Amino acid sequence: MIGWPTDKPAQKNKAQNIAAESKLETLHYMSAEETQSHVGDYVTVEAVVSETHKTQRGILLLNFGGSYPNQLLTSWIEKPDSLTNSTLPDLTGKSVRIVGKVQMYKGKLEITIKSKDQLHW
Repeated sequence: MIGWPTDKPAQKNKAQNIAAESKLETLHYMSAEETQSHVGDYVTVEAVVSETHKTQRGILLLNFGGSYPNQLLTSWIEKPDSLTNSTLPDLTGKSVRIVGKVQMYKGKLEITIKSKDQLHW
């Protein structure tokens, strides 16, 4: 390999330098408030669910940072039972992590959850 040292101490030093340079930054979990400046971005939000609501069509809404219509962020799940092998537990008052793209809908922030990898409780 070109540019690789031949002696053991130098190899170890080079390997340590490469490892230090390639470390990932600590993943930042943002609050519901922080999503306001991230419309269009994929984010990971960690927040307490203020309120849940299931619509007549079976869509589950998770509101963060207040109850409807004053919530800061809504996450909606079209088929909540498809995320687990059983019924999704009541998440009201629980801290959860959601991953997805922040979008605006009727003047409110939302993140759509389509797979179980996007919701952690």
